[in-house]
Amino acid sequence: MTFRSVRFAASMCCALALAACSQGSSSDALVGTWAWTMPDTSCRIVRTYHADGTGEVVNGEKRTQGRYEVRTDRDGGLSTVAYTVTKDEGGRNCHGESGDTTGMRYQAWFETSGSTLTMCIGPQRDACVYGPYRRQ
Repeated sequence: MTFRSVRFAASMCCALALAACSQGSSSDALVGTWAWTMPDTSCRIVRTYHADGTGEVVNGEKRTQGRYEVRTDRDGGLSTVAYTVTKDEGGRNCHGESGDTTGMRYQAWFETSGSTLTMCIGPQRDACVYGPYRRQ
């Protein structure tokens, strides 16, 4: 897997995590629509999570549909979100990739504060490189 693929995977997962911390249970807090514009490219990522565990991600021109799961770290660490792509409608993502991601499972760590979400490529806070996403 290339670094770009890892970044794409992390950005997919980050969006899932956006809402998961702000209120109620992690899953309840994730429900809604979250958006972030990448500062280096001005490319926008919008993630929508539904209460039934399904979601959509629009990453640049790329659109996907999928299922997600949230796991909360009860010891005060970062929670995780896993997103499995069930349908890839095509298009080029914010990292310039356009391959079919159907069936891919992405995992990211995250934390929320109020109406913001930060996504991480690892379990430590210094690996939080995506966001903040803002609740829409």
